[in-house]
Amino acid sequence: MEDLSPVVPVALAGDPGRPEVKVTLPEGAALHYAPSETHGRYLALFALNTRLIRLGRTGREPLLTQMKLAWWREQVGDPARLQTAADPLLGLIGRHWVADRQCLVALIDAHEEHWLAEPMHSEAEQVRSALGACFATFATSGRSDAQRIGAAQAGGLWALALLRRSGGSRADAQVLRENLAAMPRLSRALRPAAVLRRIALRALRHERAPLWAGRASALDALRAGLTGR
Repeated sequence: MEDLSPVVPVALAGDPGRPEVKVTLPEGAALHYAPSETHGRYLALFALNTRLIRLGRTGREPLLTQMKLAWWREQVGDPARLQTAADPLLGLIGRHWVADRQCLVALIDAHEEHWLAEPMHSEAEQVRSALGACFATFATSGRSDAQRIGAAQAGGLWALALLRRSGGSRADAQVLRENLAAMPRLSRALRPAAVLRRIALRALRHERAPLWAGRASALDALRAGLTGR
């Protein structure tokens, strides 16, 4: 099965050791539009989801993959382990997701169900729903329901783009593309979600289209990052 590509390393700001975590290239672009107060939170989510997809795509032994996913679930679900973790990603999660860690646990559960099901869930519905729920947590207090729903739609669409080589539904992608005009303009706090929503739409136009289409994707990121759409 084709591996997730491309990925880029991102150094953790404020850490004297300058450890790195890995995210996809579009997520790296989206991070440029994250508010400073939620940059680390976005980075942790993107890096965890990237790690989980790489585990699923590269795992040749289902039992070993299940054991690795169980390890991540135990680590992420335990605040004490997060606070003392040596792994840079777990440390990042501990700094930014402790209060909402169950959202990440649900994401790990969704990946386990997706990658280990026989046959694999072609619609990736569990991952789409779980990643959408994580994106919705960035809709700050007092924001309208439309913003939370829009963030969840963006997360679900991004999951579909990431997992499309695993058999994501092209019919659902078409519906989402046709409804882009009806999707809300996302607020400043949600600009990374807006960037990934637009990049995902471009990637889903063709089955073999890359996640990052060079200059065209860069322009998409700029537009969505500045306008929220």
